[in-house]
Amino acid sequence: AVQGNYLFTTCEKDSLRVYDISEPTLPSEDGSHKIYFGQGIAVEDEFAYVTDRYFFRVFDCSEVIDLPQPPVRMNIPIGANRYELVSSPLQLVDLRVENIFGAIEGLEIVYQNDGHVYIPEGFNTIGDITLQQGYRLLSTTGGIWEITGIPLDPATEYSLQAGQWNWLGYPFLDELSVSQLLAHISEQVEVIMDDDGGVWIPNFGLGPINSLGNILPGEGLYAFVNEDIQFQYQGREELAGGLQKNSEDDYWEFAPFEDAPKPTGKPFPVIVEFSEEILMDNPETIEIWDGNLLVGKAKVLHDKPCTPVIAWEGDLEHNLDGFTIGHRMSLSVLNDNGEVIFSQTGNEESLLGEAQKGYAHIILSSGEFSRTIDLPDEFTVGTCYPQPFNPSVTVPFSLPKAGEVEFAVYDLLGREVFATIQDFTGGKHRFVFDSNYANVEMSSGVYFIQVTFESLAKPQKVLLLQ
Repeated sequence: AVQGNYLFTTCEKDSLRVYDISEPTLPSEDGSHKIYFGQGIAVEDEFAYVTDRYFFRVFDCSEVIDLPQPPVRMNIPIGANRYELVSSPLQLVDLRVENIFGAIEGLEIVYQNDGHVYIPEGFNTIGDITLQQGYRLLSTTGGIWEITGIPLDPATEYSLQAGQWNWLGYPFLDELSVSQLLAHISEQVEVIMDDDGGVWIPNFGLGPINSLGNILPGEGLYAFVNEDIQFQYQGREELAGGLQKNSEDDYWEFAPFEDAPKPTGKPFPVIVEFSEEILMDNPETIEIWDGNLLVGKAKVLHDKPCTPVIAWEGDLEHNLDGFTIGHRMSLSVLNDNGEVIFSQTGNEESLLGEAQKGYAHIILSSGEFSRTIDLPDEFTVGTCYPQPFNPSVTVPFSLPKAGEVEFAVYDLLGREVFATIQDFTGGKHRFVFDSNYANVEMSSGVYFIQVTFESLAKPQKVLLLQ
């Protein structure tokens, strides 16, 4: 039996060669074959597979390459009945989404940021995953996500688009400081957030906010930026003294509440400031409500200029309690005896889940609170969700000013099956289309939702799955 760390490979179908992969060089491909690192046990044409001990690969024996290091196995915990945003810091063999996530116990669904989904029962519009992205998944039981591969190149390039939530991957095997890793793009960052509601807001007017602290291997990040950028994570060699965990001066620590809303994995940050008159009443706790539903709760940070509160978005399809996007938020402030000393419902600009910078900034005073907001520069329509949908689908859109907006739904033959016109104020909005209210009975298939503002029409493709 062969013991140790060795490379097995074939130059011909009837031959087998064995290499110790601790050596610095190995035969390479001939240019027509790909190199894959990850988990597997079989050798196939143009593919390579890694197990705990061996590296398998079909190759041409004429050249030599460096093997970065032996394969790494990771076990990443997945929580139950909540969304988790994850990413792989390893180069994987087979990037098909069903092979990457399909073995997670209790897996219900995997979302890609563009609205595509994978459902284990047999529906898949994702195909291959992209290692630079994060993926949002839901397991009913929780479990372990097992991956094996070669660590990603720290110089991997990432892209972020302005004015929307990006789901960002993380390439390191270490737990490292977000404020150090991304310091070089801090001017473009509005907010970086994890699925537990930790936030890093480097350019907040009262000073940087950092309740995120360190990024964990295997997790993904929600990123909102003010301009399109391409970047690489800051490497160890670029930081004097190396990367460290956050210092106490940098990290904002929160004390959890036993009766706080259960995290759903879909956070919305609300940054709360107090006027002097409210501070005189010794506020201790902030609560955020969507109607009669408590969706966020945090202890007032008296040693900080403001207090971040995370409101949790709900998901009726998967029985997750939380706010509905577009609903007005209400805030209550309690003293140390649990008595309400201030309560107020926001105005039309204080809407849950909608923010020009990715977070809401609330200033509480004796009058009605409002959120600081900048109107969009142009009319835009975001990606419809969920995909596929049944019976309703949400269409996010932004308006630079108030006006009439027309919504129309067409089938593949161009026939109109639904149309309506509604008035909206300037800002970010959501329109929900319910197929039960179409002019005709809609069957499963592809449809187009067209949003028109001031004669400018923007269509979005959606998939109805009955």
